[in-house]
Amino acid sequence: MGHHSQRAPVTAAVALALSVLACAAPSPTTGPESLSSSQLSINNGTSVAITVTVNGAEVVKVPPNTTNSPISASLPARPWTVKALSPTGNVLASFTAGPEAATSDQASLGDVEFLTCGDLFVWVGGPMPDAPRLTAASLKPCD
Repeated sequence: MGHHSQRAPVTAAVALALSVLACAAPSPTTGPESLSSSQLSINNGTSVAITVTVNGAEVVKVPPNTTNSPISASLPARPWTVKALSPTGNVLASFTAGPEAATSDQASLGDVEFLTCGDLFVWVGGPMPDAPRLTAASLKPCD
């Protein structure tokens, strides 16, 4: 009898540990709203490779004249500080997407930069953001 009472708490503890693990596993998000709101995209229309970071961690390196929409990388929960870096590490574009920032298939949030080496779009959400083209005198360098 004493042997059985020793085993019961162990079994309960194992069952509890398993149920805690099951709850901690990430569940797939469903619905278009949550998908688009967590999509990060880049349109690198420049002649240099661009490195995209989220919260300081490198997410992807995008070759010149390449669009990644969306970037296929696992991203942390927002808020995000998104930066697009030049080959030398300078920040060419950046924006912050807070958890409350409304992004969907119809709405996006991001940064558009017209540079001496081309155009750079980095955004969260569905459509690519629109921006007025600047005059050549105001273009930022790409280094």
